[in-house]
This record gives sequence, structure tokens and C-alpha cells, in this order.
Amino acid sequence: MQLTRKNIILYLVIGGFIFYILSVLLSAISIAPIPMDQDWCKYGEDIQIGENEYEFRCLEYKNEWQETIYYYNQKVLERYINLLWFKLILALIVTVFIFYFIPKWKGVLNKKGENIIGSLILIALVIVLIIPFIFSFLLPPPIEWLPDIFEEINDAQINEAIRTLKNNH
Repeated sequence: MQLTRKNIILYLVIGGFIFYILSVLLSAISIAPIPMDQDWCKYGEDIQIGENEYEFRCLEYKNEWQETIYYYNQKVLERYINLLWFKLILALIVTVFIFYFIPKWKGVLNKKGENIIGSLILIALVIVLIIPFIFSFLLPPPIEWLPDIFEEINDAQINEAIRTLKNNH
């Protein structure tokens, strides 16, 4: 596929929608944070982590259970970040394959073809980060149109995590 304006727009819309669906499905299946009490932290303070950056840190939790849930949810956040990296790498591989290797094999890569990797990285970032964000505003929430099985999987994961944490607690 040539790197033309029409092809890029088509790829952004279709690829962005595919990555939106992938994000929704991966989140429903593998991202299951446990809800915390409203007053989970007894005492916390903002700790400076950069020149003008602060991060809230809880220094005393409401109870041991809330502390356990907090650390479990931190692991869920790490899992979410790992899934984001997975989607970025997948998008980059697919984008480079479609816009660089296929035209190169067909012999239709233009003279600028050797210097388009930077543009392809930008396209991959857009289809993973920006286009799915736009679709999330345009479409109804996934809970309304996803099959109920995904909600059941999510609920089962939360219940299993609570059961495991209680057994280890």
C-alpha cells in the first residue's frame, strides 16, 4: 500500500477502530481492578517526585484489607501499561509491514521510502492512542454493546482476585 493521503486516512480509520475494539476486549478480559472504599486512606500526603510534579501517597491505610486491595490494583495498572506497550508494538509492526515491506516487495516503494519509518511510528501511535480515544467518545460505552459474557468474565476475575487476596490475607 502506497503512503498516500487516502491510504493513510483509510488506515487510520480502520486500524484505529480495530485497535479500539482490541482495547475494549483486552480491558474487559484482563483488566479487573477491585473497587476500594471511599475512605481507603486514613492519612496521605503529596510527595514531590519531580521539579513541579507531586504524587499522592497513602501513608496509613484504613485497614490491612484496603492496603492489600491498593497493591493489587497497582499490579492491575502495571498490566494495563504492559497491554498498552503490546498494542503499540503490534501497531508498529503492522504499520511498517503494510506501508514499507509490502510496497518494497512489490517494487512500488518510492524514492522517499527509505526515510518513512518516522512517519510510520507516528501513524502507529495515532491508531493506538488517538483514534480509539475518538471512537470512545463517538460510540456508546462498551458495557452497552459488548456481549454479556465479557462482563461476566470481568466480574468472575474480580471475585477470584478477592477470594485469593482474602485467602492470602
